[in-house]
Amino acid sequence: MQQLMFQGDQQFGFDTLRNLGLVVYGGSDIGEVVETAFRSPPATTTAGTTPGCGR
Repeated sequence: MQQLMFQGDQQFGFDTLRNLGLVVYGGSDIGEVVETAFRSPPATTTAGTTPGCGR
């Protein structure tokens, strides 16, 4: 399947879609997910690290 968003960063695209899926259950807000994805610079993580996790 062709990736429609974030072609250069599969993990970011997956996480964004996962968070959009949580909207149905009240686990996230679609406006906040889209706004955060729009404002995030490309490649904000490196292999094995997650921002905010202290690793």
